[in-house]
Amino acid sequence: MLVYLLFSLTLFFPQAMAQEDPRLSKGFHQKESKKKLSIKPFPKVYNPEIERWISLFSQNHSSYLKLWLKRSYRYFPLMKRIFNSQGLPKELVSMSLVESSLSPQAVSSAQAVGYWQFIKSTGLEFGLKINHWIDERQDFEKSTQAAADYLQKLHLEFEDWLLAMSAYNMGENRLRGLIKKHQTKNFWKLYKKPDFPRETALYIPKILAVNHILKNPSAYGLSEFVILAPYKYDIFFLPGGSSLKKLSLETEIPLAELKKLNPSLKKQKIPFHIASHPIRIPKGMGKLFSNWLDKQNK
Repeated sequence: MLVYLLFSLTLFFPQAMAQEDPRLSKGFHQKESKKKLSIKPFPKVYNPEIERWISLFSQNHSSYLKLWLKRSYRYFPLMKRIFNSQGLPKELVSMSLVESSLSPQAVSSAQAVGYWQFIKSTGLEFGLKINHWIDERQDFEKSTQAAADYLQKLHLEFEDWLLAMSAYNMGENRLRGLIKKHQTKNFWKLYKKPDFPRETALYIPKILAVNHILKNPSAYGLSEFVILAPYKYDIFFLPGGSSLKKLSLETEIPLAELKKLNPSLKKQKIPFHIASHPIRIPKGMGKLFSNWLDKQNK
């Protein structure tokens, strides 16, 4: 019998596996481990622009906040664990809320995709698979690892988290040009320049405002809101050519759950040209998968 079981660890979402893909242990952070120690803490700043966004969210966009809070309970534990493993400030995970509202289906006008809104070239640069079958920009773990690697790279160059986030939003080259032109690496000075991109000028205060709100939601009228529990799952290998739909039909594993846990499978199917691919199975249903797989191999 072919053995496709990769491992079957009971995974509470905050402890989801960083080693699911070997690329996750070979990221930028390992190549720059000596510089990692110089990473600065996240800035503590509060000014009228941040206050304005807090007021807007609290009064006019509370539905957004409730949605973000609801989803943050599902994804933030994993994201913070990955960022912490590289010495990155936990506050950076709030970028994902502003980028995508934590939706794997989010697509921007520039064709940036997924939780962390990677364009294709940047996603490929940071080790994400993007092809006809798979788009790992939509994988909550792998895209977060790629975002951590990218933000670490940006911080090592710009030596400031507000600038690193700005570069993430507007692009590195554009920010380099602005720094050179205005002869400053102070974000708030650049922010006031007429040629500073408006999108980024809104983006940074918005993230800072969200961080303030998340520290004490009840202070902003968010004492009652629904939360999504972290995913619990096991990981197995599914043979090439297999479909999530067939797996669901022939077992008692809900297709909706398989789709939510494996959003990077664009066609809900494992590519024919590969031997196998790791998939997440809802915790407690691994036996159903194993029994089904045994039948396929007889």
